[in-house]
Formats: sequence, structure tokens, C-alpha cells
Amino acid sequence: MVDKRSHARFPVTLEVTLIVAGERHLARTRDVSLGGMFVYTDVKIPLGAEVQVQLTIPALKELTTVDSVARWHDEGGLGVSFKGMRAREVWALNQLFKTAG
Repeated sequence: MVDKRSHARFPVTLEVTLIVAGERHLARTRDVSLGGMFVYTDVKIPLGAEVQVQLTIPALKELTTVDSVARWHDEGGLGVSFKGMRAREVWALNQLFKTAG
């Protein structure tokens, strides 16, 4: 299987809230990149669904919301791709990645 990702993934665990059609679902990340993340969740979110991901990136210390799209399912979770991030979120994620394994 060929990995088609544009961004390196980092093993980062963050508590996040997924907001889909107005419903909030708690989840936890397995890995994060500048392009998206995999989250552990039991919620069945349809592929292509709009997902808002709320999280606190340690360098920012405040709640951030990133518009995303559900892209793939795997046992135990969901992969989402980010639709876009502001420069400050990109900077904060890069700071986080420096400390990730």
C-alpha cells in the first residue's frame, strides 16, 4: 500500500471534540499532521461529512476549532483531513511536533 500523505504524521495524543451536524463527540488523537489527524471514536461519521475539530494545542493554550472532512474509517476510529488552518495553528502544531516521538 502506497502512503499518499503530503505531511508527516506524529504520534500525538490530544483530547478533542468532534462536532458533526451540531452534535458533539469526545475523542482522542492517535496521530496528527499538518493535513489532518486520526481520532479514536466509536461514533460512525459518514465519509465526506463536515467535521469541526475542537482542540487545545499546547503552544496556544486556548481552544481552537479547525474545519475538517471525514476521509476514512479504521477499526476504532476516523481519519479527518483539515480544510485549512491559520498560520498560528500551523506554528503551534509545528511546536508540538518538535516534542513528539
